[in-house]
Amino acid sequence: MKVLVAIANYGPYRFGYLDRVLHAYRQMPYRVNVVVHSDRPKRVPAWVELLVGLPTTDPHSLPFAHKTLFAERARDFDLFVYSEDDILIEERHVTSFLDLAGVLPWPEVPGFFRYERSPDCALWYADAHPPYSWVPKSVRRHGEYVFASYSNLHSGCYALTRAHLAAAISSGGYRVPPHRTWYEMRESAATDPYTQCGLVKRLCISHWRDVLVHHLPNNYVGVVGVGERALHDQIDSLLAGE
Repeated sequence: MKVLVAIANYGPYRFGYLDRVLHAYRQMPYRVNVVVHSDRPKRVPAWVELLVGLPTTDPHSLPFAHKTLFAERARDFDLFVYSEDDILIEERHVTSFLDLAGVLPWPEVPGFFRYERSPDCALWYADAHPPYSWVPKSVRRHGEYVFASYSNLHSGCYALTRAHLAAAISSGGYRVPPHRTWYEMRESAATDPYTQCGLVKRLCISHWRDVLVHHLPNNYVGVVGVGERALHDQIDSLLAGE
């Protein structure tokens, strides 16, 4: 399987996070091509492609650069992954995504949910904060998997199969100039497939650990979001009522 990964990396090379993110992709048993989008020239590993340039003069537009890349190479890869430079995506996430994509009806797409680690290693969910919540009556079972929708669509990353990407491009809402929706510009770049391209993000709550991606800075712990027990109680209630 051929995978194209695009990572937005603004500013100097961030060894604390980007190296760890790149290492995870390097270990995958797939044919992974990684492209780092940057606002400036910088050294990257020899196996990584660097593309320099902002879509507009606004530095927040950098995350939109990957859309042109994906559109231009839409027929060359089987899976497309976009992420910010501090989101850890590992082999298990790709494997899970492919399994889940195989059971979801069109136009639903498996999604990821960010977590952080508190100093005592407990999970923290920064994206679970008001006004966001689980979407009422969104729980559905497909085979052994149970899915639900969360109203906060942002996770700093997304994955699409070739068919998903083709549909997003054909919708007319994918390859568009940098913009804001009800999300800020950087977040809009990571949520446009769901907000304006007709795809529906779904979270597998029966295999919750498989959809969790680590937001490596852990800088929202105790600031915004909820702790492990609070969100897991909500998921247990959703599973009990499905």
